[in-house]
Amino acid sequence: MPSATLKQTKLFSLYLTLFIDAMGIGILLPLLSKTLIDPHAYALVSQATASERNILYGIILGIYFFTWFLGSAMLSELSDTAGRKKALLICMAGITIAYLITALAFVFHSIILIIIGRIIAGFTAGSQPIAQATIIDISPVNKLTRNIGLVVFYFTAGMIAGPIVGAFLSDHHLIYWFSNTTPFYCVTLFSALNFFIILFSFKETSTQNNKIRIHPKKAITIFISAFRHKKIRPLSIAFAITLMGFNSYYIYAPIFLLHRFAFSTTSIGVGLAMGSAMLPNWFERHHISVKKIIIGGNIILAIGIVLNNILVQLPLIWLIIIPMNAGFTLAYSFTINLFSKQVNSNEQGWVMGMSTSPK
Repeated sequence: MPSATLKQTKLFSLYLTLFIDAMGIGILLPLLSKTLIDPHAYALVSQATASERNILYGIILGIYFFTWFLGSAMLSELSDTAGRKKALLICMAGITIAYLITALAFVFHSIILIIIGRIIAGFTAGSQPIAQATIIDISPVNKLTRNIGLVVFYFTAGMIAGPIVGAFLSDHHLIYWFSNTTPFYCVTLFSALNFFIILFSFKETSTQNNKIRIHPKKAITIFISAFRHKKIRPLSIAFAITLMGFNSYYIYAPIFLLHRFAFSTTSIGVGLAMGSAMLPNWFERHHISVKKIIIGGNIILAIGIVLNNILVQLPLIWLIIIPMNAGFTLAYSFTINLFSKQVNSNEQGWVMGMSTSPK
């Protein structure tokens, strides 16, 4: 296979990994809300008060993000020592098993199986930093920021596709055998398919070939080491603030916009995807200062969040959301590029895991 074709196959498998991971999240959240919180649809719990259902919902979400925090750091460092391919295969195997267990949870109406599935999914949700580290390995310098920007695009595209796919595949009025389990079987199938794409077409980028060793304490020591690294520390603090601001907006804004305008997360995601697909490459080609791009992106993001809270007309919200998400994309893509330049090739997984874990 020609080297150019092989590189495109690698990129495809990496972007597909991100898409599947995000699509699974996008499928789960609406269905979990419908079957656990909705008082008219007790698919998971038949006897529970409203407060008990809310607590269960919070526990399920919290466990996923907590295990994502731990797993992202551990698997990202593992990708530096044992190799990117091994780490990606662990991620895809985990996603496959997690969503199969989630499907069975809906079959047997089991909260325990849902929690087990979320724990496995969280620990193996390190695909984004590992994919970014691998993209850095195989991308030429002049295409690095564009390829990192596409990471945001495919992850966002998966988040957009998730609710749509979930709503379609769970609607038994369309096809009689569709049910709440069908979307999860779909994610399981695609995850298994991508596992084999990576297994047979992906050549290891790491040359160390070390054995697989996972150290749980590394999840904490990795972040401590980041703040001891003179070049990484200021970037980490600034980037953490950016991610906390944007993630808080992305989690809570849809509820606010839904109540005010019947506006969905998909609408926000469209703006994010549009910016991430096009802007980083344009700015990189025009050789604009990276520092100016990151500062400008953060300013646009901050202004957009403020305006979203005070504007009362839907067309104005639309006009703000697209440039606001584009600002985040620019800040994200170019900051990740800066992170990668502060360490050598043997530490790319570590720095990606530290920078992109849940904030």
